[in-house]
Amino acid sequence: MQDDLVKETGARHGHGPEGPDGPPQQDTAHGTDLADGTYELLRDRLAAAAADLADRARTLNARRVETFGGTELALLGTDGLRTADACVIRDVAQVGGLLLTGRNGRPEPGAPATTVADVFALHRLHTTGDAVRLEPAEPGAVPGLLDDPRFQRDFEELYRYYRQARLLRLYRTGALLLAVFRTGERLDDIRVLRWKITASGDAAEHGAPVYLDAKGERDHIAPPSHDFTWTPATREDHVTGRYPQLSVQGEVFLSTAGGSLTLKTEPDTETDDGL
Repeated sequence: MQDDLVKETGARHGHGPEGPDGPPQQDTAHGTDLADGTYELLRDRLAAAAADLADRARTLNARRVETFGGTELALLGTDGLRTADACVIRDVAQVGGLLLTGRNGRPEPGAPATTVADVFALHRLHTTGDAVRLEPAEPGAVPGLLDDPRFQRDFEELYRYYRQARLLRLYRTGALLLAVFRTGERLDDIRVLRWKITASGDAAEHGAPVYLDAKGERDHIAPPSHDFTWTPATREDHVTGRYPQLSVQGEVFLSTAGGSLTLKTEPDTETDDGL
C-alpha cells in the first residue's frame, strides 16, 4: 500500500514510473504545456505594454499639436519609377514642378558615349485621391534645364575626359541646383554642374532654371558636423613643467602625461593629481 501511495504522489507531481536504472522520469508533455503557457503570458503582457505605449504617444502628440500647432505627415501613395535600363536612382530633386532624377545608367549598345538621357530624366507626378502615378516627361519639359546647349556641352566633355565619371548627388541649396560628379578615385576629384533657379510666382520650386557652368565646387559645401565653434589651441595655451598642461581659457587645465587624460582646475604642473 505504501508503494501505491508513492506512485500516486509521483504521478500528481508530473513524474512517471521509476525506471530500472534511474530516478522517476518527468512528464515531458506537462513541461511543454507549461512552457507554452509562459510564452503566451509574456506575449500578452508585451502586446498590452506596446498598446499602452502607443496610446500614450498618440495622446502626447495630440497635446503637442493642440499647444504648439503643426501638420501631420501622411503617405499619399506609392508608385514605381520606371527607367530604360536596370539601375539604382542616385538622387532626386524637384525643379519646375517636375521630378528630376539622376542615375548612373549605361549607354545603349553601340552608342559612342554616355548621353544626358542615360543619367538624367524628368517625371511628372499625378495624384488622384489616394493614387499616385509617375509618368516620364520629355527632356525639354523644363526649359533651360536639360536642353541648354552649354549644359549639354559640359556634360559631354565631362564623360569624354573622365572615364570614371559618375553622379554622386543631385540637390538644391538656396537658389542653386547642383549635380555633383565623381571624376577620380580621390574624394576631392569632383566636378559640379550648377543651375540657378529663378523665382517664378509664389512657389520657388516652380521657378525657371538657368544653367551657369561646371564650376560649382565652391557651392558644394558639407554642413557643419557640430552646432558649436571649435577653438584651436596655440602655443600660448601650453603650460610647461614636470606635468605639462593645456589651458582651456584659463579655467580648466588638461594633461595627457603618461598616457592618461587628467583634468585640473588649477595650473599645477608638479603633480599628476586631478580628475
